[in-house]
Amino acid sequence: MTVVLLRGTNGSGKTYIAQTIMQEMRARAPHEVITLPPDGVKRKRDTVIGYCWHNSKVTVMGRYETATGGCDSLNWSGAANDLEAHLVAEHEAGKRHVFMEGLIISSWGIERLKRVQRATGALHIIDLDTSLDLCIYSVLDRRREAGNSSPLNETNLRLKYRSIETSRVTIKREGLRLEQLPRDAALDRVRQLLELVS
Repeated sequence: MTVVLLRGTNGSGKTYIAQTIMQEMRARAPHEVITLPPDGVKRKRDTVIGYCWHNSKVTVMGRYETATGGCDSLNWSGAANDLEAHLVAEHEAGKRHVFMEGLIISSWGIERLKRVQRATGALHIIDLDTSLDLCIYSVLDRRREAGNSSPLNETNLRLKYRSIETSRVTIKREGLRLEQLPRDAALDRVRQLLELVS
């Protein structure tokens, strides 16, 4: 089993890669939606946390009901713990590959990433090497398509971009696998790690 964590700020291409992978798998086999039952406190109803393709032995974590999505859409209190528990359960039960992307994941913290590495033995972190200017352009373009004409506050985007850049040093120092790739190369690498190429 391989766990692939794709990181990048808004507009870097994370959702494009996730949706491309999901479209390719949908063409091969039916999928199952993974939900967590309501707990009466944090989740009032069944909550989608991912999608599973049994024939491909791949699970994509996160929600993709809108143009953007991923693991950052799992935002209830304790979502990171729920996601980690499910990820480890996937490994122990079905030996599935797991793909995840989203800003909540990029802020999981080194200790959680190290636990996932110890539990699965196969965590691969891929950082999208997309320039900040292109990220800003992509976010503005997406907002225009959605009919949102309000000005973009770039401060948060710039902070997230710098945070991901800064965390690379720590990730490498802690001995975790990290590759920094442009979008198309990252898509090919994700396909390879999930064994979606022959």
